[in-house]
Amino acid sequence: MTVLPYSHLDSYMVRITEKSYSIAHTKNHLPVLVHSLESNPSIPITRRGKIVAYLVSTKEYEALKGKRRKFTDSWKTLRDSDDFKKYTLSDKEVSSWRDSSTGRDVSL
Repeated sequence: MTVLPYSHLDSYMVRITEKSYSIAHTKNHLPVLVHSLESNPSIPITRRGKIVAYLVSTKEYEALKGKRRKFTDSWKTLRDSDDFKKYTLSDKEVSSWRDSSTGRDVSL
């Protein structure tokens, strides 16, 4: 089974493959399909021609559920990188971004 490039579908990024299987076929041939997951990351399962689920290999599953970095850890890594250090901003520049006017009048 050849994996083709990513394609945007139903607002989700899904991997389009050459071959998908109906639920009935999957039910009747599950051992063969599970065996084929050793060489394919995922197999789409269809109902009436529409993909409704995926069988995924253990390797793919572990990658999908893998531990994600905390935002703060990612931010610290970015902040400490050389690329980030060359774009330092002065306090004066940052404070100039804020509008110092009192804003509009609002009657409550």
